[in-house]
Amino acid sequence: MIAALEAAADDYISKPFSVNELLARIKAILRRTTAHDDTELLDVDGLLLDPGTCRVSAAETPVELSPLEYRLLHFFMRHQERVYSRQQLMEQVWDTAFVEERTVDVHIRRLRKLLEPSGHDRLIQTVRSAGYRFSTHE
Repeated sequence: MIAALEAAADDYISKPFSVNELLARIKAILRRTTAHDDTELLDVDGLLLDPGTCRVSAAETPVELSPLEYRLLHFFMRHQERVYSRQQLMEQVWDTAFVEERTVDVHIRRLRKLLEPSGHDRLIQTVRSAGYRFSTHE
């Protein structure tokens, strides 16, 4: 049990276990995850994303995003410093499986253009031969 928790497991249940206990633990984890996603204001160097109102502002100026651009930015801001391939971004952000990989590049380019006036476009970085990363580090 200690090894599992130290290896980043959220919880551990040993046999024999009751189905009611398992369901209660699953519900508790879902409550923590859902509450965190729905209410936490994300702020990265003056780029603010409010999941409660679906509003984005950069340097105190509102930024108008399409629903897909909003989901892409929200995903990046929740998963900073990690490199995601085009395929991984498609799986996490797009609602459909019928998207070409270059579509990701187009949406990244559009999002960068919208963030460019405030200088926040630098946060979305291309990692050659790997994908994209959201980072405050150059």
